Amino acid sequence: MQTTLITDSNHWARQLKIVRALKSKHFPKKPRPEPVAEPITEYTDMSALHSASYWNKQGVL
Repeated sequence: MQTTLITDSNHWARQLKIVRALKSKHFPKKPRPEPVAEPITEYTDMSALHSASYWNKQGVL
């Protein structure tokens, strides 16, 4: 095994290549699961519900 100084300009580039190769070999990228619900719609609904609740407490609605 070759020994290199950490101050060598190519040392970290080589190390990064090695790490990425090992990572892709041993930890393959898994496909993302399909979203169960629309988060934007849920957020909008919850936001509207929160606003209505707030204004109701204030006596506006």
